Amino acid sequence: MRKLYKYYILLMAIALVLPVSYLLYRNIFYAGSFDKKHDVQRSPQIKYVEQVDLEGTWDIRGLSYRAITFTKKQGDCYAASYIAGSCLDEWEADRTAVYEGDTIILNRPVLDNFDREYRKLFTIEYMGKPYLLAFSDAEKFETAIKEDETYGWVGILFQRKENLQIK
Repeated sequence: MRKLYKYYILLMAIALVLPVSYLLYRNIFYAGSFDKKHDVQRSPQIKYVEQVDLEGTWDIRGLSYRAITFTKKQGDCYAASYIAGSCLDEWEADRTAVYEGDTIILNRPVLDNFDREYRKLFTIEYMGKPYLLAFSDAEKFETAIKEDETYGWVGILFQRKENLQIK
């Protein structure tokens, strides 16, 4: 009986250590190298803009949705609340963000509805309005523009409900 108890303790320790080590790997080591492995080239087709007022909620709606709410902390730093989901599932993540030029950089990656991770969002102007373009959607958006798809960008760009003006 005592020997069985020792095995039980060992199994419980392993059950606790494995998930914790995986989370540490994902959130510390993997997140730090994420942008180096997945960098995006700037497209001349996309008009990147600076000085967009980020505060408020930006979302993408459709069969699935993604939304990110920015609250200014100080300087170029923001608190970012991210939510993604569909009719089957939903998840939330709290991040911090830095807005530099036309790029928003989150402290850790977030997952979109199609299991693509990204840490960067770009502030762009399209059809005279400002939008946020997730790093993982940049190539898809560029293809939609090249093929002149009028609605190819729907479901790709984060937009605000209010009419946001570029400073």
